[in-house]
Amino acid sequence: MTKCFYCNKEIQKIPFRCKYCGKTYCHVHRLPENHECNYFFQGEFETILYQDTLEFMNKNLSVADVYHYFTTKEYTEDQTIDLLEYFIENNDDPDIRILSLEALKLLSLNKDKVFNILESSVLSDENSRVKKVGIEILKEIFPKKSEDILKWIKHTE
Repeated sequence: MTKCFYCNKEIQKIPFRCKYCGKTYCHVHRLPENHECNYFFQGEFETILYQDTLEFMNKNLSVADVYHYFTTKEYTEDQTIDLLEYFIENNDDPDIRILSLEALKLLSLNKDKVFNILESSVLSDENSRVKKVGIEILKEIFPKKSEDILKWIKHTE
């Protein structure tokens, strides 16, 4: 039987899945404000609060977790992109940054935001392996769109 993520009681009737955090709740806690949803709403935009999410889930998230939650439809495409971007920008371990870039490719997340993340990694990351992986993924996912940036990189090296 399914349990409410907030109160941990068994759900007798219909379980409700929150469209923001993706967790399952009973009818009492189905609304974001009733289960202390970890999203900040500002106008029409949603911004995930990473630290709150990590504390709420009571565990550390890894790139593999984010990949899993996206493929099982627990995270939306935008949530997944935001979390992978967070790992790329805030992790000192180049292997984690590379895994995050590769996850963007594997999940076929070819949006403008993904292009911007890849471009930023290629231009600003100090690790040559991270840059190399970013360049390869840019070439593969955005062959036309990345031509100018790749020419510029080749010219400046």
